[in-house]
Amino acid sequence: MIKNKIYSTLVAAILLGSSVYAEELETSGASKVPVVGDLSIIKAKAKNEAIKRAVSNALNKTIGPDASKRPNISSKIDEIIEQLDQFMTDDNIKSDIEGTEYVVKYNMKFDDQKFRKLLSDLGIATNTN
Repeated sequence: MIKNKIYSTLVAAILLGSSVYAEELETSGASKVPVVGDLSIIKAKAKNEAIKRAVSNALNKTIGPDASKRPNISSKIDEIIEQLDQFMTDDNIKSDIEGTEYVVKYNMKFDDQKFRKLLSDLGIATNTN
């Protein structure tokens, strides 16, 4: 009887433990945009490019090298960006003007399991070729 309770508790702990502890991954992206024209447009473009590069790096880290360059995956990057809040756990953005360029550095931490689920929902499996 006691052995059964111990065994049941151990099995439950293992099963719960594997789903509770998601791996948090970190990635980054950077961009440089020439400072010519409307500064608010330049800032938005630089930020969007840095985020896109960070998501591309997350795809490469999760699926494999150059995954973000595959047409069936690259066509989904904007859709993934629209759903950042589903898998991102933290982010940090730094920007500055360096010479004649507006530079943005974007760092993102994300939940690996939630990111993989989103990829699966979008028809991108982690073994996509």
